[in-house]
Amino acid sequence: MNRPLLLALTIALSACAGIERAERSHFTLDGQGGFEMRAATSLFYSPRADGWAEGQRLGWLGDYLAQGGHCPQGYVVLSRAFLPRGADPYGRPAGNVAYRGRCVENLDITSR
Repeated sequence: MNRPLLLALTIALSACAGIERAERSHFTLDGQGGFEMRAATSLFYSPRADGWAEGQRLGWLGDYLAQGGHCPQGYVVLSRAFLPRGADPYGRPAGNVAYRGRCVENLDITSR
């Protein structure tokens, strides 16, 4: 494969990943060093906590934090929950996967 074609395909696939994140997920800050991201499940983005879809969702979370300049020392996901809203047309569970976390610099480690 020639270099210009490979470069064009890489750029195109990168753009698709950004579009998917914008369409499938929502990110909010709680104003106290915490955050939540919810991502919709689908045929290709199963609610399971393993595999490709989970890697994509965690990548989106990292992108949201990095692009907003949040959590420069890192972050911790404190909880992950599947929030069902029924079934898709094929009978598989549909809903959102919700991640809650905090920036490392805002963790209360004195209570442990």
